[in-house]
Amino acid sequence: MSRVYVFCEGKRDKLFLKKLIKEKRNLTASQIELTKLDNLIRDRRFEGIALIECGGYDKLLKQAARRARDIALNPETLPHAEIIVVGDSDNVDTAKFMARLNTGC
Repeated sequence: MSRVYVFCEGKRDKLFLKKLIKEKRNLTASQIELTKLDNLIRDRRFEGIALIECGGYDKLLKQAARRARDIALNPETLPHAEIIVVGDSDNVDTAKFMARLNTGC
């Protein structure tokens, strides 16, 4: 299993995605506070799905871009890490999301 970081806009999006992942894949998705994400990224033992609520669309894009850069600059520390950005879970194609998640886990 690899590390999958799913960035979403808000609390409802996070809850929707957590429920979707559990129902479709029977996996546990950890809800991570944005302030604790740096520690999680550095944790070599972490494997699984981390759901990160960013507090709005603008913050979502900034955080996902920043974390993508961190992961790209540290491939030896963060092997097999993947980032998924969900801008609005009300309009996400759940089949596409789950297919993408399946390739990372």
